[in-house]
Amino acid sequence: MLEAALDGLYVKIVRVGNLMARYDDGLFQKNYDTNAFLSNIKSIKNLQVISDSMYNAKIEMSPIDFTAKSIIALAKTPSQCSVFNCQNNNFLYTKDIIEALNSLGNNIKCVSDKEFFEICMENLDENIQGLITSDNSMDDSELSADASEVNVNITQTVDILKKLGFIWPKPDSYYLKRFILKMQECHDFF
Repeated sequence: MLEAALDGLYVKIVRVGNLMARYDDGLFQKNYDTNAFLSNIKSIKNLQVISDSMYNAKIEMSPIDFTAKSIIALAKTPSQCSVFNCQNNNFLYTKDIIEALNSLGNNIKCVSDKEFFEICMENLDENIQGLITSDNSMDDSELSADASEVNVNITQTVDILKKLGFIWPKPDSYYLKRFILKMQECHDFF
């Protein structure tokens, strides 16, 4: 694509972040059950424990409605602007999701990484495969969507979006609770 752009083709390449429920109403995509991030959160909810390292992991959530608006805005940029890392710059922590789940009647406790691994190994028959890799080590990569961990710089795209009048919303507790309740109501997922 970039080579074609050098030859004059009008190209916009947009790498999106961790696509999540609409900010507007908390509705999520139809294939929610194949989303690795949500599957890991569901596993943690089912186990009722989370490891220290996962609890404090920085995550990124890009509401799909705002992602669509940001892509439309980026499409209007000059042709010289052709590659974007489009994701929410308002990071939160896994603990924010756990606190939202707990405020809705769950009792998820934070335990040591070792204890968490042992609990996972004792409950392999539960749907927790996303939390354990094939070599039986912990895999929190899907829970930690921190841009710095995957070496993605979003500053330029965020700055361009601000100049275009677009600001990402902060996924606050109201958004998280609405999202969780919608997943329970529509999909009986959480």
